[in-house]
Amino acid sequence: MPAIPGFWDVGPHEPLPIEETWRRFVRHIDGQIVEDILPEPRNFENADFLFRAAEVVVELKEVETEFSSSPGFHARFDALMSRLMAEDPNWRPVLLGGAGTYPNWFYPEYVRLFRPPIARILRKANRQLRDTKEHFGIGRPSGVL
Repeated sequence: MPAIPGFWDVGPHEPLPIEETWRRFVRHIDGQIVEDILPEPRNFENADFLFRAAEVVVELKEVETEFSSSPGFHARFDALMSRLMAEDPNWRPVLLGGAGTYPNWFYPEYVRLFRPPIARILRKANRQLRDTKEHFGIGRPSGVL
């Protein structure tokens, strides 16, 4: 396969600073940074960005937490694996010589382990969007997370 000129001349870049990158983008397209236009002290937790002309409020959430590292996650994961082993005592992952095939119920249950911490983040974001829209008198369902 022929190389694409200039594609990897300098190698992969460092990760972008998410919040600062979004701030530059929002300012570039004539949006506003809410904390720049709301005086301190604020009596509510505000969303991050405002696009007045479109009546849109945006809340940026960068999830950095490793949810699977928490003790609560480990306990729920152990319970999930115990259920798997109870239903099929001969089940083994591929690394231990088994087929590693999970039953149909396993993947939805595994994803469900992440639901509580993500739900907390989403509830807070929805509250921030709602309160910011109320402060700026935006009645449209126009919040973006």
